Amino acid sequence: IACRCVLDACRGDSSTLEDYKLPYCHSGPADCVDLLSAVQTLRPTVLIGCDQLGGPPPFAFDQQVVGTMADNAQHPLIFPLSSTQPECSPHDAYVWSGGRAVVATCRQAGAVEGVGEGDGQALQPSHISSTYIFPGVALGTLISRCTKLRDEQFIAAAEAVARMVTHEDRAGGATLPPLHKIRDVSASVARAVAQKAYEGGFATDLPKPHSLYDRARNYMYNPQYRRYR
Repeated sequence: IACRCVLDACRGDSSTLEDYKLPYCHSGPADCVDLLSAVQTLRPTVLIGCDQLGGPPPFAFDQQVVGTMADNAQHPLIFPLSSTQPECSPHDAYVWSGGRAVVATCRQAGAVEGVGEGDGQALQPSHISSTYIFPGVALGTLISRCTKLRDEQFIAAAEAVARMVTHEDRAGGATLPPLHKIRDVSASVARAVAQKAYEGGFATDLPKPHSLYDRARNYMYNPQYRRYR
């Protein structure tokens, strides 16, 4: 859904739509006049709000929308990421989905008590931040001295972050590893990015280190200072 309506084939083609919208253009029914009708018709399992225009978001994730998402999937992903005013609160997303939604936000949020599925446990929504990806991507380019950054390196970076999420993290509602593990996350991302560079033949730091993870850790800045007195 764009800022005003559903992206469908009736709205046009490459001559009238921006290139970045074309992959999301649906050829389904044209009666999706709002977010609720789109969710009911297209039956998505992931809902991401990313309005950057300021003010209230054009499509709020209200109780009907979240409830329909919960009908579409056992654990729907609800990401209200609009920076000025999120589409819904983590508390509402959990309550309206019966504690089954997986929630992430654009701002740091505390745990929501008493909303977990079944036993009413506390759930902790993750904070979506570029901190998880871009420091590790930069570090991966440094340790491999690669001459290109390709899509598969960013995909590998995302997969490296996902592998750092434990079963316990997911049980508590998280989609990302905790921030106190960020140095390990960045080193793992750097290893994945550098590995793709070596596999693709555009890494120039040769020969390849025996352990890319150790190389990444050794390259990290450690903010500890020597005491002179």
